[in-house]
Amino acid sequence: MSRRLQVLRGIAAIALVLGTFTVVSLASEDNPATAAASPAAAAAPAQAAPATEKVLNFDGKVVSWDRQEGGKKGEGPLDYWVEADDLLQDGKVVGEDVYFCMSATVDRKKRDAKMCYITIKLADGMITGQNMFDFADTSAKEYVFAVTGGTGAYSKVRGVITSPVTQTEDFTMTLRLTMD
Repeated sequence: MSRRLQVLRGIAAIALVLGTFTVVSLASEDNPATAAASPAAAAAPAQAAPATEKVLNFDGKVVSWDRQEGGKKGEGPLDYWVEADDLLQDGKVVGEDVYFCMSATVDRKKRDAKMCYITIKLADGMITGQNMFDFADTSAKEYVFAVTGGTGAYSKVRGVITSPVTQTEDFTMTLRLTMD
């Protein structure tokens, strides 16, 4: 076979391959005329249900708490505290929560930052949240946690947990949740 014929066959093979890719690439979701015929359209998931908004309000009552020094004697980095609470609705216990906060600050006169985590246990699942609070900020009116996940009915949850700053063992808590 002549060199020229080999080159022509190579060009024809390349054209055939490129033509195939061009035809496949034209059948896409971006082209309404071919979207139904494309493999992507055949594998596309059904339309997702709209997200559901849910607001849960609780009265809380501290059941127990403890503070421990995690580093050197006196207040400092790695000190932590934990608190367990009952969550009530209409005077009846419907769940519980546990907070865990660890000091992340060396000089508390400048800033008293704590990394805080919460787990809320309800009959239909658990919700977790976290935030960093500056306890030296006396102007703060509420604690705000970002919802980081959940289980059971809350397995696809996102949202915010808020609780007013209080110095008593009684408090309120609001969960503003979006569930997919």
